[in-house]
Amino acid sequence: MHDWFKSGDCNSKFFHWKAFARKARNEIKGLLDDNGVLCNTKVGVESIVVNYFSGLFSSSNPSSDQWQCVIDAVLVKLSRRRSDFLNSPFAAIDVKQAVFEMFPTKALRIDRMSALF
Repeated sequence: MHDWFKSGDCNSKFFHWKAFARKARNEIKGLLDDNGVLCNTKVGVESIVVNYFSGLFSSSNPSSDQWQCVIDAVLVKLSRRRSDFLNSPFAAIDVKQAVFEMFPTKALRIDRMSALF
C-alpha cells in the first residue's frame, strides 16, 4: 500500500476498495469449538482463541517424560553452535541494531505503539 502512495497515485477510491477487500478476505468469520460447534460471534471466537492458546502454552503438571520428549526434539534440530548462540546473553548493540532496522510503523506493540519514536 505504501508503494502507490510514494509514487503519488491519487486514485484513493480504488485503493480504499482494495484495502477493504483485503480486510474482508482476512476477517475470521467463525471458528469451531472443541465440540465441533461453529461459533460466529465475536465473544465466542475470542473465547475459543483464548482457550486454545491457554491450553497450548500451559500445563498444570507436565511429567518428566513430557519434558524429555520436548528436550529431545529440540536438541535433535539444533546444532551445538546454534544452541550456544541462543543461550548466550543479549548484547546491547544487537538489540539497538534490531530496533533501528525495524520499519517504523510495522511492528505494533501490545499497547498499539509502533517502533516510531
